[in-house]
Amino acid sequence: RSAIAWFCVLACPITVADGSELAVGANTIQKIIGEQLFNKRGRWYLSENGPCYVYLEAPHTRLKQGRLLLDAHLSARVGVDVGGNCLGSGFASNVTLSGRLVGKTSTLTLDDIRIDHVDDDATRDVFDLVQNAAPQALPRVLNLDVLAAVRGTPMSTAGVVVSVTQFRIIDVATQSDAVVIHYELSLSTP
Repeated sequence: RSAIAWFCVLACPITVADGSELAVGANTIQKIIGEQLFNKRGRWYLSENGPCYVYLEAPHTRLKQGRLLLDAHLSARVGVDVGGNCLGSGFASNVTLSGRLVGKTSTLTLDDIRIDHVDDDATRDVFDLVQNAAPQALPRVLNLDVLAAVRGTPMSTAGVVVSVTQFRIIDVATQSDAVVIHYELSLSTP
């Protein structure tokens, strides 16, 4: 046990006193958003009522001025379901949403989600209609549990399996090329 403890002290750069830093690059952020939100055939449904719908597709993420920006294409058929058909109007436009990344315990949260740009006024009206009719359609918060992501992947050092038992986010900074997460973590062995 003593040898394992000393090995971890010397070999593991992670200390509770100093914490550590994880830089999540723009490509990884793009992948996370695609997997978390655009998980229905590459679409994120903001509203889905039979033949009537509002969804985003073709996402592209950017990091700018401390926010995560999401450029996407909106497709919508807004109206009333009558006999399996949507009696209403169709819309399509490019839009930009943004949110601020914050951390709490082991969760990375996309907070303060807002609509920053819509290419045309008619589509902007669709967003306003969706927000009034179904305020939960565009979430104000999106969570990613970082501990759940790292807990499932044990590490092995010199034949000893090391598991993450605690992960705590201290601070999150959104830079132009990466999201930098300062964290503390605890490790254990069997």
